[in-house]
Formats: sequence, C-alpha cells, structure tokens
Amino acid sequence: MTTESRSPSHDGTPCTHGPAPQPHDPCADCKPPDPGPTAPCLPDPKKCETCCECPGGAPPVGPDCLDELIAKEAKIAAKAGRADEFKKYLEALQETTKNALQDYPHDRYKDLLKRWIKLDGDIVSFIKNVVCNVDCWWCVVECEICPLIYTVRDLERKLYGTGSRYHHVDSLLDQQYWWTRERDVRNARLERIKAVMKAWETPRATIDKILTENENFIKDACPGPNNGSLLYDLFFKVIPLHLAIAPPAGVHTTGIEKKYADLCPCDDAGPVDDCCGPNVGVPSLRERVIGSQPFLINPAKYVELVCCLAKYRYYPAKEDLTEADSEVSRLEDLIKRTTDDIAAKTASLPDDAKARLSKPIDCRQYQPKPPKPHPEPRYGGEDDARPTPPAAPTQS
Repeated sequence: MTTESRSPSHDGTPCTHGPAPQPHDPCADCKPPDPGPTAPCLPDPKKCETCCECPGGAPPVGPDCLDELIAKEAKIAAKAGRADEFKKYLEALQETTKNALQDYPHDRYKDLLKRWIKLDGDIVSFIKNVVCNVDCWWCVVECEICPLIYTVRDLERKLYGTGSRYHHVDSLLDQQYWWTRERDVRNARLERIKAVMKAWETPRATIDKILTENENFIKDACPGPNNGSLLYDLFFKVIPLHLAIAPPAGVHTTGIEKKYADLCPCDDAGPVDDCCGPNVGVPSLRERVIGSQPFLINPAKYVELVCCLAKYRYYPAKEDLTEADSEVSRLEDLIKRTTDDIAAKTASLPDDAKARLSKPIDCRQYQPKPPKPHPEPRYGGEDDARPTPPAAPTQS
C-alpha cells in the first residue's frame, strides 16, 4: 500500500477507496506453492598441503560412506509415517466433506447468502451511526488499539526475526540450526492449512453462528462516545468476521468501505495465497484474532475447494515438513556421532600414532615434493627469496 493511499483525509480517516476485501473464488489453475529456500550444503574440508610425498596417505576418518545410506533410510521411514498419517487424514476428510455437503444444500446456501446481504446493509448503516457519534473514531483506533497489536508484533519479531537466514554454512551446527528454523517455518505453514481445512468441516453451521451473533450485535449495540469498547467489537470483530464469511465479490460486493477494514497499517500480513479460495498465507494479527473461517461459496464448488486444499496445499506442506523432520534428525545423529568420534580419536591419538610408527622407517618413501613451477617470474630482485620445501635429508 502506498503512502499516498494511507494519508488521512480531512476527517482523519485514511484515504482508501473501494469496497472492503472479500474472499477469493478457487482458481482452476491452482499450482503447488513455491518450494522455498534451498538448504545450504557444507563446504568440502580444506586440504592440508604438505611439502612431502607420503606413502600411506591420510589416516582413515571412519565409515562416513554410510551416512548417506543411513539418512536415506531415515527419510524413507519418516515418509512412511507421514504417508500413513495423510491416508487417515484423507479418509476422515472424505467423511466430513460428505456430511458437510448434506448439511449445506443449495437452499440453505441461498438463505445464508440472503441473510448476509441484508446484514451487510445493516452494518453499513450502523457504521455511519458510529462515525457520526464518534467523529475521531479512526484516531481512537490508531492511538488506543493499534499500539496493543504492534506490541505483540514487535515481540514476535524479537522472537522469530524476519525469517531470513544465511545461505552458506561451514559447520554441522550451522546446518542443524538452519534446518531447525526451516522446520519451524514449514510446521507453521502446515498448521495454518490444517486450521483452514478444519474451518471448512462445518461451513453451514459456522456461517449461521457468525451471522446470528453479528445480527444480535447490530440490534443491541448503542453507539456513542461513552461506549468506547464498541469500537473494538465493531472494527475488530463484527466487520472482520462479516467479511471473512462473505461471498466472493463476483456474487455480491459488500457495501462496507475499505477504510473501515484497512486499519492498523503496521499490522502487516504475508503474501496472499488464495488460489484454492481461502487464504493460507501468513495472516495479520487481526486475522489471527478471529481465526480461520469458511465463507459463502456455492455448494457446487465446495468439493473442488476442499480437494484443492488437500492436493495443492496440505500434501506439499506435509511433504516439506517430512523433509525438514528427517534432516533435523539426520543432523542430530551426525553431530552426536561426530562429537563421539572427536572424543574417541583424541583419546586414542597416542596409540594410533605409535601404531603408524611401528613398522621400520624407509626414508626413500618419505621425500619432499619438488617445487611447483611458476609460469612467469614473480620475484623481481636477486635478493628476493622464493619459498622452497625443506631440503632432502642426507642418506647416512
């Protein structure tokens, strides 16, 4: 949103025009989400250059060739567990979808839509009454309610950061930390999708309940400067819930102006991800307060919506989390084995060294490397010293 569009008008409200946002119809070309960041890999160990030709090479470092096989089997086991979980979830989802369709026939949908349209007009009239009685409503919201939201957002920023992470690692511990944070991000995404799908298990009953509560609020509330708490109920509960269950704009456009929904501009949400209909992107704190809700959709599109969420959002998110789980487990095991290996090799270093020195020494096998030729002279004067390997030992 541009600065110009957020500038207050003469009465203190932001200059945002048009109707308030409404839910999105499911798209026919919904695709899997962006795969996200690529996990950084460890660099190859730095090779220690020696001036000598050594007969036996470096000492063995352990059976690391098995690490890849161990990790592969661990990932297969993790996928098998998640696959069984997904199968059970789909079976339960199939049953709840059947029940929801029976409870949400077309005539009930038309009745709910009719109630929503009437309530939309009542809310518009009620808003006019409120802003007439409290002409500084926008500044009251900005000064009294928004700072409470910003405090929570600041604490979350302090706890979680911006979500950006480094692109290069040079230790197993760095790699473990990267995957642990990535696992948290992927788990949060899966939980958001599950919450959305949970909300769509009983769309008719949920929408009916919200309509009833909002109808009673409009009927019973008394706007005025001495009833300040009404501002919170109206702008942070009634209007958000009413718009959350709204039909797509192509069915009916709300009469509520955008400025009455576009509050607390620093309470940013993440990018919208609503190709299946419901938004499964990162919500603002205001959206989290009311939680995920179903909206008024034609029952003929209900199965399409649920299947789209399951196929293009839930399943990819589950697979991504499975990968992160297996990577964190793999790194935890690898770090433990590496730590144990360090301790064991440190303790056995004297014995290992003596074992390597137990055979007779043949100095013909231990010779300095010849100096590396330089394509062009790099030293200007006769007094410049060119580094050379140690002189070959004399044979006695």
